[in-house]
Amino acid sequence: MPCRTSLLFVCLCLISIVAFPLLANAQATAELHVNVTDANGAVVTDAKVSVRDDARNFERVLTKGPDGDYRFLLLPPGQYTVTVDAAGFAKVVEQIVRVTVGQAADLPVSMRVAGQASELTVTGEADIV
Repeated sequence: MPCRTSLLFVCLCLISIVAFPLLANAQATAELHVNVTDANGAVVTDAKVSVRDDARNFERVLTKGPDGDYRFLLLPPGQYTVTVDAAGFAKVVEQIVRVTVGQAADLPVSMRVAGQASELTVTGEADIV
């Protein structure tokens, strides 16, 4: 019986050593869902969406979003610049997007049809739903 108890103890210790850092990391992250539509509300699925945290020199880019939803998972909490670029549309830049630990934030982005070399930059803080 002591041998089984020792084996069980060792197994539980190994599981906790492996699982704890994964759980701790998952709890110390956030999610950002960027929903991209055109001016008429139709989804934009072939945009290039990037999130960048200059303080950490961290950037992540997605180029395909089913249903216009671009999901950035396991983001370190912080302040991001979100850039959305799609063929035929003016580039959109959201400069202050904050995400906090455990948050699953939604950022709706409406794109306008591009004129010649147009770009839309939003300098105020973005409302996160």
